[in-house]
Amino acid sequence: MDMNAISRSVAKLARLELSEEEVTTFSDQLKQVLTYIDQLQSVPESSLGAPLYHPLELPTLLREDQAKTPQLDSEGRPSMLSAASQTDGLIGTAYKVPPIL
Repeated sequence: MDMNAISRSVAKLARLELSEEEVTTFSDQLKQVLTYIDQLQSVPESSLGAPLYHPLELPTLLREDQAKTPQLDSEGRPSMLSAASQTDGLIGTAYKVPPIL
């Protein structure tokens, strides 16, 4: 595998103009990266265990969802709807909003 040719090809795809010195430098770096990847691939997966999302086990800070019955106003509507004007803000027991599509 010719690393110089690969470096030139990647540079061409990225539309970069590299000098011969830069090609040599990047080729050496690319070879080191690929060698390290080969080392990682040689590690047996059974020795790794389960994947970690975080190095420490953190407790879940969210509370359980609980359904609550809404507070009703004197007309029997949910009290949160009292902020809407009766004529143009409400349709029955829901807010009237502009169409989104």
